[in-house]
Amino acid sequence: MRDINRIKPYMERLQRVWEDYPDFRFGQLLMNLLGDVQEEVGMDLFYVEDEEFFAAFEKCYNRMMGGEDD
Repeated sequence: MRDINRIKPYMERLQRVWEDYPDFRFGQLLMNLLGDVQEEVGMDLFYVEDEEFFAAFEKCYNRMMGGEDD
C-alpha cells in the first residue's frame, strides 16, 4: 500500500496553484495542468509515479509563473 501521508502535501500544492489562478474553474485548472505535465513527462499520466508527476508539475508551474524550469 502506498503511503497515505504523501497526499496532503500534494493537495496543499494544488491549492496554492489554484489560489494563483482563482478565476479558473477546477476542471479548467486540472485540464491545463495535466496537459502541460503530460507534455513534460512525454507519456500517459496513468503510468507516472507521484514523485515524477510532481517534479514535472513544479517545472510546468514555474514556467506558468515566468520562472525557471529547473
